[in-house]
Amino acid sequence: MSPPLWPRRLFVALAGLVLIGSAARPAAAQAPAVDALWQQYQQGRFGQVVDEGMALLAERPGDPTLHLVIGRALVDDGQHARSMSHLERADAVDAEDTWITAWALNFLGKAHFAEGQPAAARSALRRSVDLRATRNATRSSARWLETFGLSPRYDAWATVETEHFVFHFAPSLQEVDHAAFAKRRDAAFQEIAAFFGATLPHPARFFVWRSNEEAQAAGLPPLGFARPAYH
Repeated sequence: MSPPLWPRRLFVALAGLVLIGSAARPAAAQAPAVDALWQQYQQGRFGQVVDEGMALLAERPGDPTLHLVIGRALVDDGQHARSMSHLERADAVDAEDTWITAWALNFLGKAHFAEGQPAAARSALRRSVDLRATRNATRSSARWLETFGLSPRYDAWATVETEHFVFHFAPSLQEVDHAAFAKRRDAAFQEIAAFFGATLPHPARFFVWRSNEEAQAAGLPPLGFARPAYH
């Protein structure tokens, strides 16, 4: 067996991913319905959030918070394409660019990335960060920019595309034969996929670092774990 063309200690990180009610009702009467939706969302009952939220939305089509909670539930339920119109609507209606817009852009970025649209994902997440609307939303969006490889730090990385993958190589890996590395892994995937009858909706993205320590020094969590929800 010929020796490998890359360092033995090579780690790969996969960046694999309100007021509700009729307009005539007072705000106090609308809050319980809103609270119920968010409670259901926190409990992971995404289908119920969507169904009940859509019923309420029929009465208040311009309510940005309703669009937000529906959009978030759809993203977390893996219905990324369907979520986009609600998240975009939340962004458009929230004229003051409050926390609603910040979180709508956060989830919109994740939805775009899951649909294989990295440029649109970067735009949405970058806007969320720039708003500085809330600390949590800003930190979350910045973290996803790093996780998805969309932050400026990755501009200098080398990229090799195969039929099933997009590999991004850290600048510290200049001695690695990038094309050979990518070719072997794509061939291995084809054998495994044929055995299991598996397919990918779009090429999966890998970020290849020299070591786990290098990535953690850049502020990333330990490598080696995929984000399958976004691939």
